[in-house]
Amino acid sequence: MDLSDIAKNHQVRKKYTIQLGENELVLKELDLLQDDTNVYKLIGPVLVKQDLAEANANVRKRIEYISAELCVSSSVFHIVF
Repeated sequence: MDLSDIAKNHQVRKKYTIQLGENELVLKELDLLQDDTNVYKLIGPVLVKQDLAEANANVRKRIEYISAELCVSSSVFHIVF
C-alpha cells in the first residue's frame, strides 16, 4: 500500500465519518417528531411524502451501512500499520 492508497483510504473514512454524523443528527430530529407528522424525502428535484416509520427505518439502515463501511475502512488502515 503506497502513500496514495493511504490518502484515498483517509478520504473515504473522512467522508463516511461526516455522513455518519449527518445521519445520526437526522435520526435525532426524526425521534423528536410525533407519529402523525408529515415527512418528505428529496428525490432529485421533487419532495416525496414518506411515512415517519419508513424514514426512521431508512436512516437506521443507512447508519448501519455507513458504520460497517467505516469498520472495513479502519481495519484496512490498521492492517497496513
